[in-house]
Amino acid sequence: MTRAKYDNILTEKKTIYSVFQHESPDSVFAVSEDYHLNIPEIESLVTKLKKLTVSDGDGGSVEKTLHLLAGDFDLAKLNLKGSNELRIPRKPFIKFVDAARKKYDLVTIDCNPSTSFLTKCALEVSTHILIPVRPDKYSMLGVEMIHHFVKIYLGDSLIPDLKILLNDIPKYAGPKIIARSLRSDDTYGKLQYRKTHLF
Repeated sequence: MTRAKYDNILTEKKTIYSVFQHESPDSVFAVSEDYHLNIPEIESLVTKLKKLTVSDGDGGSVEKTLHLLAGDFDLAKLNLKGSNELRIPRKPFIKFVDAARKKYDLVTIDCNPSTSFLTKCALEVSTHILIPVRPDKYSMLGVEMIHHFVKIYLGDSLIPDLKILLNDIPKYAGPKIIARSLRSDDTYGKLQYRKTHLF
């Protein structure tokens, strides 16, 4: 996506931030917090990126359309609010993701491995967590930290299915040695995707 196109999306408020925003109730006498649960229509926010031809699993192919709901740096404002203030914006996000699941074959939420509000919301609605890892000396530490945070935040019984994808492996020996050690790890080795799982 070009910068000009993204700027238009920002101007039109067609970003993930629009899902978290909610209008004030019409009446000062409103007492329910559910007034904000009228979420925007998915079609009003997403941008069509491209059409893809993918395998149908039976030797044939089927055409799919890839849509994007753009990110927005304004989400950082939510990180500055207290947890009590964030109860309300969390609810429409959960409802929006649920609606997206009914419309799309796959819903992917791309967020950084941090304790931001978006990351926490994503964890609450995710069935899987895919962690791309570069094979460097801090790789395993990063995976362990993410896994530990998820366990603390969600609890052992609620952890989504964790998968690790080794990414950007250079041809020289050092990273290959680290990649082999990651694959042989007793805990995380079995969670790693091989190329054949994805392509």
